[in-house]
Amino acid sequence: MKISKTKFDIALARACTNATELSKKGIGRTTLNRATGSGKEGVSPKMVGKIARALGVDVTDLLEAGGTSWIPTTRDIAGYSGTGPNTGIFVAADDALDFASERCGIRFEDTGAPDFDEFLEMFEEWFFSSWVKEVATDDQRTA
Repeated sequence: MKISKTKFDIALARACTNATELSKKGIGRTTLNRATGSGKEGVSPKMVGKIARALGVDVTDLLEAGGTSWIPTTRDIAGYSGTGPNTGIFVAADDALDFASERCGIRFEDTGAPDFDEFLEMFEEWFFSSWVKEVATDDQRTA
């Protein structure tokens, strides 16, 4: 989903806040740039909701005209194809988190922590940010 930069700036002004204050609420500048940038990437609906809540506005008050722009959801991803030094490597979506944590030497132990699922989603998104997302076929989505 994409957020209108103009509507976002208006919401910031109405809330008498700035991006630095939002980062203290767990919404980083990189996320804000993806949400309001001109690229196709966007952010998840959950993150748009989190931004709207932090600004005290309704989600629809932030969205670009036309609502959403298509970005693959986790359900739409078949896997990731490596680029650069990872060329020739394909990681299936179901194995992505394990692959990323192993490559980073991380073991997740406190899986009951608040917002842990959101952290895992953001960790996977970060790790594979330089990889190519391979979109699943209709057959793969229903499997």
